[in-house]
Amino acid sequence: MALLKLERFAEAIDSCSRALAIDPANVKALWRRGTASFSLGRLNNAKHDFEAGLNIEPGNKILAAELERTDKALSVKTADIPSLLRKGSVGIHDANAAVRPMSVPQSPQDFERAWREHRCSSERLYNYLELVSAARIPDMFRASLEADHIAAIVRALSFGYATRGNSQLALDVLAALTKTERFSLALLFQSNSDKKAIIDVLQRISADTGADTSALQASYR
Repeated sequence: MALLKLERFAEAIDSCSRALAIDPANVKALWRRGTASFSLGRLNNAKHDFEAGLNIEPGNKILAAELERTDKALSVKTADIPSLLRKGSVGIHDANAAVRPMSVPQSPQDFERAWREHRCSSERLYNYLELVSAARIPDMFRASLEADHIAAIVRALSFGYATRGNSQLALDVLAALTKTERFSLALLFQSNSDKKAIIDVLQRISADTGADTSALQASYR
């Protein structure tokens, strides 16, 4: 709670994760980790934690309210920018991100800054991933990889493969993610639907190109 009030959200997530490794039914840890994830824009992670807390305490009104807030944020996140601008729901800074020139990140800080700008659009995120050498992804994420990151990347790769047919980028990026420091922990908090989306992309690539993706599929199960 102290870390949350200090807005040190990444540290709060790590602290709660350590508590949950000891006691997976710790509702306060789930609530506070969800709150920290929400503050960092990791909405799928927040939703997962709030739902997990409600499974343990179905009558918890605070968790129910937090889940409702997260669901609303997720619905806004998937809406298109022009319509949101017309409604006044998105600032001009967010809209400018759609047209701002992309550049190759020189540091993890550059990568995180660009990630925040482009994560809400699968097309923009895919274009950004094309700029980043897959081999640099473990270093770019370092210890900050979360389930929400993986889910967003998979949506972008699925979009890119469907529209541009670049199977190699998808395979390279998914392989690079498995080498990231927090990959195992992030995968642990992937929803079943997000895991299925990963396997679906890999199976589709395998069927279309004949590439053997069995080892990579095993890494994401």
